Amino acid sequence: MTELLETGCVSSPEADRFFRVGYFSTPNEMEALLQEGSFTQLRHAATDGIGRLISAGVNEFTPEQYQCWLNYHLATCEEPSLLGASNHGLVIGRKSQPLSD
Repeated sequence: MTELLETGCVSSPEADRFFRVGYFSTPNEMEALLQEGSFTQLRHAATDGIGRLISAGVNEFTPEQYQCWLNYHLATCEEPSLLGASNHGLVIGRKSQPLSD
């Protein structure tokens, strides 16, 4: 756990393969990288939200229930306090300065 928090990576062969194949950033780190690259942040959304926690239920929803869930997700996916609960995040930005050739 310490390695993941300090480096964003997991190298232990004892860890599940899922955790050894990528880099795990925090929402704050994603926003900082955007700023360091001279981008203006336009949106930051939790693409999965809490869906991973209730995926078995979501997969069984009726179309009406699913629409209700989708409406909730879209209404809350940019809530800062929920960004870290999502498996995936999406940051949309605009380059602050024109690119030079």
